[in-house]
Amino acid sequence: MGKKAIRGIYYTPEASIYEIATSIISPSYVSLISALRFYNLTEQIPNTVYVISKKQHKGIEVNGTRIEFLKVKPSLMYGYAKVDDAFVADPEKAVVDMLYLGRFEEYALEAIESGKLNYEKLAKYAELSGSKKIIKTVKKVSHTMRYLNKKS
Repeated sequence: MGKKAIRGIYYTPEASIYEIATSIISPSYVSLISALRFYNLTEQIPNTVYVISKKQHKGIEVNGTRIEFLKVKPSLMYGYAKVDDAFVADPEKAVVDMLYLGRFEEYALEAIESGKLNYEKLAKYAELSGSKKIIKTVKKVSHTMRYLNKKS
């Protein structure tokens, strides 16, 4: 049967924490700093897995790792895909989520500045967020990075 995560949700020993986290609420996806870590886009090793959903759920602990659920409006449920049996935000969407929720913003900017993101996709996700502040931030930082990359 496997180990119990919460009532009615069980997992096998080989299941990743990301897979467990996104099986608790559907639809949901791993995002924020957790997604950047998933893609090795940050040196930070968070002890919490952040999951985005359109439903409210209290945080839980599984195998010593905290899983926090953050509720967003349904229109923000985009930009993620199934990767290795877990639903994970694209790096660009994780950045937009961080800016939107006002969490780990310094790491969001660091990710934009890394040059490892797709700036067109980032701009598209920023537009989809509907937030003028996010659109402005993404345009400003992306423009600066393009300028610096052309100079080097």
